[in-house]
Amino acid sequence: MKFGISYSTPYYGVDPDRIVAYARHAEDCGFESLYLPEHIALHPGATVGPYELPPSLPYVDPLDCLSFVAAATRRILLGTGVLLLPYHHPVVLAKRLATIDVLSKGRMRLLTVGLGALPGRLARWAWTSPPAAVAPTRRST
Repeated sequence: MKFGISYSTPYYGVDPDRIVAYARHAEDCGFESLYLPEHIALHPGATVGPYELPPSLPYVDPLDCLSFVAAATRRILLGTGVLLLPYHHPVVLAKRLATIDVLSKGRMRLLTVGLGALPGRLARWAWTSPPAAVAPTRRST
């Protein structure tokens, strides 16, 4: 059985030494992977259940942070949990992921994506109804 672990910058902080120590300790303990979440920005009044999330919570960019972690570790796999896909251009995102993968010698392979879970965020990206199906056309010969 393999286990992964997550590093939450709002909870543990954004101190570079602490992030590296956490990642190395996870690697030394035998964890297979390390995940970092993404939040672009928190708006005033954002909540998760009964808990309010202040806009001042420190969220680092997960891909930049994973690049930093890759340079300080040897074997732990790197991943996102969850990357907010609508905020990333697909070509730029592919390039960033490929760069991390190359520089980490193939350890960037766990990409979890989503649309966002905080109230108000998902509504901006969710469809209210599925698009109408378009029947394929046939050419007569």
